[in-house]
Amino acid sequence: MSEKDKITPDQFLKFLLHLRVAVSITDKKGVLKYFIPSVLNHVQKSSSDTLDSVVAPLAITFKLGHCPKGLFGMLISFLLNPEGDQTLTFDLLEDHIYQDQVSLRVNSSEDVDQICLRSHLSHLEVSAVLENYPPNVLALPRTTSPSEVCSKLRQTFDTCLQSSLNKLHYDYGKVEPYFSLKCHLENCCKLHEVQLEPTSWAMHCSAHNIRIAPSEPGMFWFNEGR
Repeated sequence: MSEKDKITPDQFLKFLLHLRVAVSITDKKGVLKYFIPSVLNHVQKSSSDTLDSVVAPLAITFKLGHCPKGLFGMLISFLLNPEGDQTLTFDLLEDHIYQDQVSLRVNSSEDVDQICLRSHLSHLEVSAVLENYPPNVLALPRTTSPSEVCSKLRQTFDTCLQSSLNKLHYDYGKVEPYFSLKCHLENCCKLHEVQLEPTSWAMHCSAHNIRIAPSEPGMFWFNEGR
């Protein structure tokens, strides 16, 4: 191979960015860096501790019955570097990167909100930690309501999921992601898909064979700003 046929480092980097193998990020000092989600396989796993939040974790389940291979990393890529306009943007929290979990700061308002995206074999889990909620009398009030932020987060994930599955060449109809919540009824801890009915959101509990409304902590994701 002649010298002119060799790919340069800059060309190789652009190729990785095009394939979304790498994603560009700017750290808090304004330094441009590159994050490669696939290397998460080589870092330590997170603890299984549940984040302290009044908002119930939002689960992303799949018609397949398991999380599609490669989706976790690709979804992170689209969240950090979206195609076109996106309601919310995010910054990677570099001190909270694990093999099965990453944390992102939400750039939606003056509120300093964070989300944690965790990968499980069967589903993805999104946890939200909202600044000054419940309200703290010693802190400034929030500029946006918790439900408004969480609803926008759900909508953003919906868009990024579609883009990610398309980039990975999955058949969307066969994979089909659903937004789900953990059942709050006694003797049932399954994840149930939350569906919009004519006047409200509901989910079907298979253990009790009844339709139920999501719990109050889960409704943050579906209140559409109220």
